[in-house]
Amino acid sequence: AVSAWSDAQDTDADLSNISVQEALHAALVNAAARLVVDKVVQRASDIDVVMVKGLGFDSKLGGPLLQADLQGMLHLLRVMRDLETRDPALWRPGALIEDMVKNGRGFFGRSI
Repeated sequence: AVSAWSDAQDTDADLSNISVQEALHAALVNAAARLVVDKVVQRASDIDVVMVKGLGFDSKLGGPLLQADLQGMLHLLRVMRDLETRDPALWRPGALIEDMVKNGRGFFGRSI
């Protein structure tokens, strides 16, 4: 199978171990963290509700921020760092993400 990243040019990152789904999830979580920090939304659950009710995320699985907590923020931080050189504006981990990993927290409490 050909990697979805095989056409990537001029990158230092080895993208063979990162799926497109992981990359998109990392970008979404990073953007959501910025919205929380900038107080565009009151809390992370507001974003997850919009994603489930308005954008069709499976309500049984929860929104992307709950999924980030369940999967572990460290994994997403690693994905962001691997992709950061491709597009820093999109994948450079925000301070909230780094703080959550450092302190073992997630958007909804303790992260795994």
